[in-house]
Amino acid sequence: MFFALTLPRGKRVAPRLRRFAVAGLRASSRLPGCPSGDLLLFMLGRVSPRSFGTDVAMVASALYSPFSTGAVTLASANSYVNPRVDFRMLDDPRDAPRVVMGARLAEQFLREPGVAATYSEALLLPPGMALNQFNRPGLAGSLLAAGAKVKLNAPGPLRRFALERAFAGAKPLAGRRGDIVLSDADLLSSIAPMGHPVGTCAMGRESDPKAVVDASYRVYGVGNLHVVDASIMPVIPSANTNLPTLMVAEHAADRILATSAS
Repeated sequence: MFFALTLPRGKRVAPRLRRFAVAGLRASSRLPGCPSGDLLLFMLGRVSPRSFGTDVAMVASALYSPFSTGAVTLASANSYVNPRVDFRMLDDPRDAPRVVMGARLAEQFLREPGVAATYSEALLLPPGMALNQFNRPGLAGSLLAAGAKVKLNAPGPLRRFALERAFAGAKPLAGRRGDIVLSDADLLSSIAPMGHPVGTCAMGRESDPKAVVDASYRVYGVGNLHVVDASIMPVIPSANTNLPTLMVAEHAADRILATSAS
């Protein structure tokens, strides 16, 4: 889940900088049967070069070893129709307590005096807003960014009124007051997928009914067909899938070349 932080003028990333700070904190829930390092906090000094994102920071908590599994099913015999994707988040009862634990860790971090001094308001965003609100392209995005600067530079009461309208559905965190407590239900209603799904063509033994490819990335029952991407990972790695996918691709290339040579 995502907490958006409105930043005072002196705390914002300079617009001329093309890159911005990213930091992460790994933690463990230590719940029975759960792996270590299953929680992650990450912080962004700026969330987008457009729209509200230039003057807003982000703190997010994530469950990096969920037990819940989703499903991808065909919606139509027409290959141009998108399939049905059901993430089934929190379907496994071991996930919700850890999601809440990660969010409480983020709250604790945001209430630390040294951190609280860097932002004006902290808002728990509803699902989907984290990307949609900050990444509007073209003229609409530019106009929204200009309007956002006016709102973020307004006096406190006016700024908060504008933010309530701009971030419809967002829930305020303590900020300076320290008396607002988000309930577990508030937190769980704000979860969203991280955008790193895996496993729809999982690697496994031929006897496994859920396995699609073997250890050499070959699709069972289909000749000369390999799958080489994040879909072959049978479980979600405790990391964003970019680097693991590159590693998979390098390994698959070596396997395929070795097989071709022999």
